[in-house]
Amino acid sequence: LRCEQACEAIVRSSPAGGGKVEPLPMDLSDFDSVREAAKQLEGKPLKYLFLNAGMVYKVKETGPWMNAGGYDMLFASNFLGHFLLCELLIANLKMAAPSRIVITSSNAHWIGREDFLFRKGASLEQANDFTRFQMYATSKLANILHAYELQRRF
Repeated sequence: LRCEQACEAIVRSSPAGGGKVEPLPMDLSDFDSVREAAKQLEGKPLKYLFLNAGMVYKVKETGPWMNAGGYDMLFASNFLGHFLLCELLIANLKMAAPSRIVITSSNAHWIGREDFLFRKGASLEQANDFTRFQMYATSKLANILHAYELQRRF
């Protein structure tokens, strides 16, 4: 519901007074779900891609917090799923050139740790020196690094 309302608000605020904005439901922590969602756009031009997810979880609530690929759920949801979706939709974005990718992040990226990026099989539960907020911050640092790389490539 919130997503649909946001889509409607974007269309209403468009300077051209129109356009089409559609949500693309998926579980960003599940790479198969991301791939299935991207397939729905196969062959369709895509003018804008907004990557805007952020979650923090309580480690001791339900754990283990690893996705099927062996990555920490927070990092997978906040960054890896976005990265995969973006890579899968690059051709769609090129079809609609000039197009835009918007990746949101957070000032928290300043305390993100590069040494924890992409550490497969390591979750917050095993990283005693790592806090939930630092994992969030690291995912936001990864978002910024991704944006820089996209700018460099395109």
